[in-house]
Amino acid sequence: MFTPAIVKLVKYLKDTGAKKTREELATIIDEPLEYVNKALGRLIAIDVVTQEEGGYLYHATSDSDQFSAQLVEVYEKVNRKPAKEMLIRGLICQIPPQYLFHIHTLLEILQQEGIEREEFDQFLEQETAKGYLKRIRVVYIGKELSIIPIYIPPYYFYRLHHLGIIDHQKYTSLKQGDRDYEFQEEDYLIAQYPPELANPAREYIGRERGELRDNLRRRGLVSWGGGLWRFR
Repeated sequence: MFTPAIVKLVKYLKDTGAKKTREELATIIDEPLEYVNKALGRLIAIDVVTQEEGGYLYHATSDSDQFSAQLVEVYEKVNRKPAKEMLIRGLICQIPPQYLFHIHTLLEILQQEGIEREEFDQFLEQETAKGYLKRIRVVYIGKELSIIPIYIPPYYFYRLHHLGIIDHQKYTSLKQGDRDYEFQEEDYLIAQYPPELANPAREYIGRERGELRDNLRRRGLVSWGGGLWRFR
């Protein structure tokens, strides 16, 4: 994880309140003295750090605290992005290729991990543009539809046609002609990742976040055909 020298300096000086020389700071944050000098120059110029008797101190003011908090937050977000992307991709890749994965279920799990809807939508847009994901809307019909599949195997499509998946033309016809039908639209993802992306993502979840994989399995009832189901 890359953290710039200026961020390391701000965090150390603010958290410790210590006064250190340039050389001591370079050793503590494990950065070349050249980088430390440049970072200190910038921090002194904006009055976040002060120089005193050969040493450097954090200048504790409301403005300095606000700047420090914003600086750290920005770089933490930058550093979290790859991990977040690996987390999302890893969960998607738990489902075998060409299976349909219920988007709302995936989003619920990710939001519990601190991933916002906007971040999720940006990821989907990015991966779809690259051809790694395909979004499909499934329309279910039924008067008392209480559960829906979390994921749908390709071979299961034929059976689901009889359970309520219909094409757009039939959906429009039924909706206009028979008010006794109830309709439910659900969005699904199909993953089309190459092995060089899918395999590391799956391994990441298994190694680092195995409990999330287990959580996915606990969110529905195991049904015939190998599918997981969730209540509406």
